[in-house]
Formats: sequence, C-alpha cells, structure tokens
Amino acid sequence: MTRNQPVACPRRAATDALLMAAGRGDVDAFARLYDATAPTVLAMVGEVLRAPARAERVLEEVYLVLWRCAPAFDPAVRSAEATVLDTTRRVLVSPVRDVVARGPARRPRPRH
Repeated sequence: MTRNQPVACPRRAATDALLMAAGRGDVDAFARLYDATAPTVLAMVGEVLRAPARAERVLEEVYLVLWRCAPAFDPAVRSAEATVLDTTRRVLVSPVRDVVARGPARRPRPRH
C-alpha cells in the first residue's frame, strides 16, 4: 500500500454496496441499509425535532428520497453513509426554510 492510498473501511464498503444494490432495485439490500442506518438517522432527526411522531415522518421521507435517488449513487463521489446523512439534513431543513421564507404565521385578528 502506498502512502497516499486510502485505507479501505469494511463498513463503508458494505453500506456502499447496499445502496448500489438498492439502486438496481434490490429491496432486500435497501432493507439492510435501512436497518444499518436508521438508528443514526432517527437519533439525528429526534435531536432536532424533539417530537417522536414528526421524527418518524421525517425518517420515512428520508428513506423515500434515498430509494428514489439510489440509482444515481456513485461511491467514487461520496459514501453511502454521507449520502444518507446529507439526505437527512436536506429533508430536515427543507420545511424550516419554507417557514422562514413565508415569514411568521399571521393570526387572524379577533372580532369584537
């Protein structure tokens, strides 16, 4: 091994292989990817939202996005774990950006 050559990580290789297989339509590989990564995703989302029901909805959305984007996954560009975490961040931040862009919700004035 040369000095500048990266060290292969078995965990990275396994999750990369699972996401690549999911990209080819392998549902079992996607289920294994979910089992391997969902606890981390749910912990991250739960830390931000602090509402278990909302966190589970975001978790579902993250994996729907991952399933749709799996065919484009390229492990030479980014690891599967980084892809999962980046997708989580994007799904989590998107609703917040929408609220900020619209401004605070206006309450109707009470009628007297």
